[in-house]
Amino acid sequence: MYTPISAPLPMNIISMRLMHHWTTVLSSSLATAPVNIPLLQHHFPQLAFDRPFLLHSMLALSAFHLSLVYPESRENALSATLHRQSALSLLTSLSIGGFDQSVLGIAFLTTTTMTNGFNSPQHHNLIAMLTTIHNIFHGKNYFIFCDQTFLGLNFTSFLSQLQGDVGAPNNLFPAHLLQIHLPDSEIFPEPEELANPRVSDAYRSAVVTLRTAWLFVSLGFESFGAVSWPENFSDKFCALLNEKRPRALVLLYHYCAMLAGTSPACWWARRSGQHMDWIRGVLDEQWRACLHMETAGALVELVE
Repeated sequence: MYTPISAPLPMNIISMRLMHHWTTVLSSSLATAPVNIPLLQHHFPQLAFDRPFLLHSMLALSAFHLSLVYPESRENALSATLHRQSALSLLTSLSIGGFDQSVLGIAFLTTTTMTNGFNSPQHHNLIAMLTTIHNIFHGKNYFIFCDQTFLGLNFTSFLSQLQGDVGAPNNLFPAHLLQIHLPDSEIFPEPEELANPRVSDAYRSAVVTLRTAWLFVSLGFESFGAVSWPENFSDKFCALLNEKRPRALVLLYHYCAMLAGTSPACWWARRSGQHMDWIRGVLDEQWRACLHMETAGALVELVE
């Protein structure tokens, strides 16, 4: 267990209440796999007390959650804004690579952005949120930790540990999506879009990364899965998503479906079903038919 070397930062009663909420409620809602609980509930808060950037990032997320639980109170929303601004003001002075406080703080700020996007009644904010996460993480190895305790939080390390640990029925991926990049697919219309190899490859890689995210979520690493898809899809796919291309929206629909099936404890994904309804309304009839393929072999194993 980490033990602070220097004295903890001054904490007022509001900050203490936010940290208490983190340890007793919020920590278990970010990832439900038991292996995550000690880190989220005990180790990270202890690490934060003499690290201002990490502390403000955690308190911002805790306050944002409380603002959703108690919408009649403006205090929590104000605290979320103030702590987020404090964290952002410290971010520019930090060296990112190799410093655990930076990595974790960025992760929690990103989670605040993610929860804000998911819970916004303006559905276009969902795409804006995914774009923001993509721009922050894509092509950068942020999740590299000095503390040996955190090595399992590296996405690549996660995958190597999880290979072969799949077998339950809910660990299945919609098989028809594996054809979304194929010009000769009989499932998806408008094959002419795929004449450009860059476009076809963007959809192919987006499906691969969505399948990986599905694996994370199915095994109780929900927030990692939610971030890993926008982190790892390509710049080209990000552009197609912002153009609201039907193929991109079909994948976005299944991303939301993935999160709609998470544990009720994952409050941050609770509006995923509403986003699915919005996407269904944006697509025309021929593309809506591609959202659900009730055919034999409609699901495939996440890990083959």
